[in-house]
Amino acid sequence: MICVYAHRSAVPVSILDMFPLKDIPAANSVDDTVELEKQVDRLGRVHQRLTVQSAKPGRNSAIVRPGEKYRRYRTKEDVPKTGRLLYKLAGMIR
Repeated sequence: MICVYAHRSAVPVSILDMFPLKDIPAANSVDDTVELEKQVDRLGRVHQRLTVQSAKPGRNSAIVRPGEKYRRYRTKEDVPKTGRLLYKLAGMIR
């Protein structure tokens, strides 16, 4: 089954005539295929050498994660008096 689509260019023909597009060379040549196979083989060798690393740093690591230094308040009583008004206005403490 052959499908034919009528495509209307968004660029006017007069513009296309002033700036002709070069033909794209075919990528099916033997040299291109051999080069592509070499690149894929090299990529496979590189991936084999990669090692999996843990996403979490060790206990002695100096890396500080985002939000790690924020204080956590588990109960209303844990919130300091200076911060209760802010939380009350924000609707977190009733």
